[in-house]
Amino acid sequence: MPPAGVPPDKPPYGLIVAMLLLFLAILLGGALLYQAQEEQITSQVTRDLTGIASLKAGQIAAWREDRLFDARVLSSSPFLIEGVDEYLRDGDMESREKILGRFREMNTSSHYQNVILVDPDGEVRLSLDPGVATITPDVRGKVAESVMTRAPLLTDFHRFFQTGQIHTSVIAPLMLDRDGQKIPVGAVILSIDPEEFLYPYIQTWPVPSETAETLLVMREGDHVLFLNDLRHQPGSALNLTIPLTQSEVPAVMAVLGTTGTFSGKDYRGTDVISVLEPIPGSPWFMVAKVDTAEAYATWRTRSGLIIALVIGTLAGAIVVTGLLWQRRQKYYYRSLFAAEASRREYEEQDRERMGVLLRLYEMESATEQELADFVLEAAGRMTRSPLAFLGVMTPDESVFEITAWSKSVMKDCSVAAAPLHFPVARAGIWAEAVRQRKPQVVNDYAAPIPGKKGLPPGHVPVSRFVSVPIFDGAQIVMVCAVANKDADYTQADVDNLTLLMQGVWNHIRKRTADTALRESEARLIMAQEIGHVGGWEYDLATGTIWGSAEAARIYGLPPVAGEFPIDQIEACIGERERVHQALVDLIADGREYNLEFAINPVDGTPQKMILSIARLKKDAGGNPLKVVGVIQDITQRRTAEDALRETNDYLQNLFNYANVPIIVWDPQFRITRFNHAFERLTGRSEAEVLGSPLALLFPEESRASSLNQIQRTVAGERWETVEIPILTVSGEVRIVLWNSATIYALDTTTMVATIAQGQDITDRKMAEDAVRKSEEKYRELFVNVTAAFALHEIICDDAGIPVDYRFLMVNPAFEAMTGLSAADIINRAVLEVLPGTEPYWIETYGRVALSGQPELFENFSRDLKKWYEVRAYRPKQGQFATVFTDITDRKDMEMQREKLIAELELKNAELERFTYTVSHDLKSPLITIKGFAGLLEGDAQNDDPLLLKNDVSRIITAADTMQALLSDLLELARVGKISNPPQKMAFGTIAREAVDLLAMPLAERGVTVEIAPDLPDVFVDHARIREVMINLIENAAKFSGAQEHPVIRIGAEQGGADPVFFVADNGIGINPRYLDRIFNLFERLDVTAPGTGIGLPIVRKIIEAHGGRIWAESEGEGKGAVFRFTLPGAGSSGEREDATHAD
Repeated sequence: MPPAGVPPDKPPYGLIVAMLLLFLAILLGGALLYQAQEEQITSQVTRDLTGIASLKAGQIAAWREDRLFDARVLSSSPFLIEGVDEYLRDGDMESREKILGRFREMNTSSHYQNVILVDPDGEVRLSLDPGVATITPDVRGKVAESVMTRAPLLTDFHRFFQTGQIHTSVIAPLMLDRDGQKIPVGAVILSIDPEEFLYPYIQTWPVPSETAETLLVMREGDHVLFLNDLRHQPGSALNLTIPLTQSEVPAVMAVLGTTGTFSGKDYRGTDVISVLEPIPGSPWFMVAKVDTAEAYATWRTRSGLIIALVIGTLAGAIVVTGLLWQRRQKYYYRSLFAAEASRREYEEQDRERMGVLLRLYEMESATEQELADFVLEAAGRMTRSPLAFLGVMTPDESVFEITAWSKSVMKDCSVAAAPLHFPVARAGIWAEAVRQRKPQVVNDYAAPIPGKKGLPPGHVPVSRFVSVPIFDGAQIVMVCAVANKDADYTQADVDNLTLLMQGVWNHIRKRTADTALRESEARLIMAQEIGHVGGWEYDLATGTIWGSAEAARIYGLPPVAGEFPIDQIEACIGERERVHQALVDLIADGREYNLEFAINPVDGTPQKMILSIARLKKDAGGNPLKVVGVIQDITQRRTAEDALRETNDYLQNLFNYANVPIIVWDPQFRITRFNHAFERLTGRSEAEVLGSPLALLFPEESRASSLNQIQRTVAGERWETVEIPILTVSGEVRIVLWNSATIYALDTTTMVATIAQGQDITDRKMAEDAVRKSEEKYRELFVNVTAAFALHEIICDDAGIPVDYRFLMVNPAFEAMTGLSAADIINRAVLEVLPGTEPYWIETYGRVALSGQPELFENFSRDLKKWYEVRAYRPKQGQFATVFTDITDRKDMEMQREKLIAELELKNAELERFTYTVSHDLKSPLITIKGFAGLLEGDAQNDDPLLLKNDVSRIITAADTMQALLSDLLELARVGKISNPPQKMAFGTIAREAVDLLAMPLAERGVTVEIAPDLPDVFVDHARIREVMINLIENAAKFSGAQEHPVIRIGAEQGGADPVFFVADNGIGINPRYLDRIFNLFERLDVTAPGTGIGLPIVRKIIEAHGGRIWAESEGEGKGAVFRFTLPGAGSSGEREDATHAD
């Protein structure tokens, strides 16, 4: 519409220009839409063709590689090659059948139609298809090429003489390794019918299409040859060729090296869109095409609709322009008067609104509620509305919260007592201002209005209302509503309310921003303190420096923001000239000011390294005004960087000079790192291999399998010990044992590289072969040697002290000699197998296993009840091996000999003592007899009967003494052996029998005998031990002395394997220095006492004959004596014999 005051007859140049621009925009938009749609269709067709071509080209390349892999398998089969050699050389029929059997296995695959064996000259020697007796010259030439290069080949498509069918073949050369040379034996031809897989795959199309197809072509001289049948020209495979001069044909451009999208004419001369792709590793090319007409068929129909739409739009625009011109004339006259009245009203309202906003900005200390009350009062006054409310929106504009009501309704409206929350989706028509995002005016609230939901209980009546949304950018942040004006609300009311509330929101936003600014300044100060970053300004006009509190702290000044003393700042900086020059360059030329330099803080704290960055600030005229910058204490960072740099240098040297080969490759399997040890291994320098594919490091025969193992690292597989052959620059193949790790980016999922460390084990592998042969010889010796052999592992406690050992290996001689089965003891500890193993064995073997010092010793095994001669040595740390022989028989003989010698020596000693004693003690009665016999002769001559009687009595007494001595000596001789078989007896029974036999003399002396109850059983000669007890009891009674109540106690103590028995008395006792003499022959401490001095020696011999021992104890004369002795318990005779062996 024309503005007020513009004459209606003035041409509407603006409208005319606007309509012309509209017409041009419609035409231009239609053209651009047409072009965009056409480009979109072309791009879609190109993407589809590219995807199909790439997919099929990749699949055909994989198919070719699979066929070549089958051929490589045949070429690397030594059994097949040897069989073919025998058959071709000798006509061996068995070899012929094995070869045909292998060919039949190959022929079960759907990929091969026939398998043929030819000799090196290309003559057919075997064929699964008996109808094939010769091969084409092209295939014969490929056979010669394959044999010469020693590598499998895939032939081009060709026709068989016999059938005319199209075939392609895979040739596997067979090379025999003879005397270090590769001798050609022949070749295997795997004949492939492309109709089975290749042609159907090429001719398929993933979506319905009347013209789309895929072509497989290759260059043949100056023509392009079509290798498969065409959709629109059957029978064209190997028949259709097109000269290379027809450059508009996609197939021609493909063989000439063009790739990607190409538009031209196909073999029919029809316009097509195509995508050209080479088949990797082959002379073939893939052409995926579709007719241009089909590609744009849908778009042609759509383009007609667009043209019609543009024409209709232009016509409508012309009609609308005429109507607007006519309405303009009418509107001008009606609006001229209203405009003037409205202008005055707007001016008045503007002044009032500005006054409200000015007052609002002055209310800095007012609370939010006071501000809201003031604003609502002003809104009601300006719109002449008694009711008003104000609310805020949630950030997602889904909920409205009323925060304030006008005071005039607070007493009448009960719902205004507390804030109300209204979900916008369920609110009434007042929320249309939010939903429609524009002001809403309702001047007849009582009338039916769509979306009206009524007023809540307690709400004041409403006759009319206005609600306006307040925006912050594109977001609604507040809603203000006024109601119950006496007259209808106008657009002026809406504008006034909107402008007022927008100003209110601006004030709220400024107030919020000021608060946020203060908080931000506080956070900035805190961040500067935490990050050790301070700010500074250099005023060029005054030459003064201002700094923040953190900057002052860094320089060692009191941490207060303000003007810095320049002299102290300059004194801190050691490199003043460099810093000053950088500042001059910044001011004069605008050069970058970014320095790191050391300072010595004013307060004398340790030197710091700081980073200072500054920018030049200019005035409106471009003249330098001040320098503004920041400084940061980077002392800790520099220290860390120096440490990191040293670490990086160390790691770099560690990588480069490691003794083992180390290599790093990226996810594309390109070499990125290569250390010196790897250079020595391969003979290649790092510079010549960086960026190269890993494949160059592997020999051809194992390259595929090696790359397959490496590709698994992409999935995160980690090698522990993988053997991969490495090809050196000289052609030597080294066997390397690898372990690897995958390196990931910080997101822990993106692979960055793989690092692998190797160990050249070629020499070790050769040594292992030698060791294996040696082990076979050793195994034969190990099994057949007559000496027992065992390998063990020592077991130590936490302190490293041997506590056990484990069986690792034993030979048959060990099993036979020990009676232990290898199956029962291997990997078991000796204390588990033989719990009674003596500590001596573990200590000795532990010393061998830990020190390496061999041992040769003899020892008895209690568990095995055998003596062994053992040679022990250490084959490796922590292990020991033993070679031993069973010397039990020899040791038994030696022990018997030693026992006999000891007994003989003992008997000789006894014999000497006996001879001496007999010669002394028997001499006395003989001298007495001889002396009194001489007196008897004299007394007889003197005829003195009394003297004769006395002489005869003395002679008789001497003879009785001699008889007693001879009887005791005879008894002593007899007790050297156990006369009766030992038997199990209760010792208490033996003691009571002895007491019963001595009952009369014991009663005469008034002796009391106490026998302890529950005395243990013994395994003894009953009669002999009873004799011991009689001697000991009788001896105790004899030397009871003047004891008023003599007592003899008989008992036992359990002190070890055998019980210790005792016979104790309270008699005259024994001087301790004579305790060892009382068991000597004829030894009597009291010569006046009756007896011969042979009783205790007899007791000792009986006890020792039972394998026990006897001794006497006494605290001195008058304190009684105790005779203690040991006897074997009630065990078997075999157990006693074992104990004898072990001693």
